[in-house]
Amino acid sequence: MVRRIIIDESPEGKLERDCIIDYAALSAKEIIDKIKKYEDNYGSFDSYAKKIDCGHSSIEEIDIRDDWDILLQERRKKILTGDIRISLNSKPLSKEDLEKILQENTYEAVHALEKRDLIKEYFPR
Repeated sequence: MVRRIIIDESPEGKLERDCIIDYAALSAKEIIDKIKKYEDNYGSFDSYAKKIDCGHSSIEEIDIRDDWDILLQERRKKILTGDIRISLNSKPLSKEDLEKILQENTYEAVHALEKRDLIKEYFPR
C-alpha cells in the first residue's frame, strides 16, 4: 500500500510537506518496530482511533492514526505471506469461536485473532 501525504497550511508556506510512503517496501522488522512504538506511546490502536475527531484533532494525531492503521494492514499481509510469524497466547478459545475465525478468509482470520488479543508476539522471518 502506498500513502501520499500533502499538507499545506497557509499561502505563506508555514507548513508544507509532500512525502510518499510505500508500506509494502518496509521490512517485517520495520513494521513490527513501528507498531510497537505506537503501542508503547499510545496503548491500543482501537482506543487511540476512538479518540480521533477529524474536526478537532490535530493533523499529527490524524496522521498517526492513518499511519498506524496502514502498518497494521501491512503486518496482516506479511503474516499471510510468511514474512512475519506469530505465536499465539494460551487464552482459552471456544470451539465455536475457533470455527468462526477459521471460516473467515485468511486476512480476516488474522484480524479476528488480533481483535481477540490472541496473538502473543510477532517475529520477522
